[in-house]
Amino acid sequence: MLCEHFAGPLTRAGIDLSPPTPGVHLGSGFAAAAASERARRVLEAVGEPLARTAGDVLRDAGLRGRAWDGPRRPV
Repeated sequence: MLCEHFAGPLTRAGIDLSPPTPGVHLGSGFAAAAASERARRVLEAVGEPLARTAGDVLRDAGLRGRAWDGPRRPV
């Protein structure tokens, strides 16, 4: 739920989020990925959307409720 809310501004900035590659875990190639040019672009672009998402969650009880319930939904 919040992923989509957060991803919108990144998409508008030309950065498309993608799901993790199966079999790739945190730490697996992480240092190389973190040092990439794409990682730098993403880090520069996420500050404002992250702050806006946090503000939206705090102001909007409906969004807050959906975000809270989202992880509890059965897959």
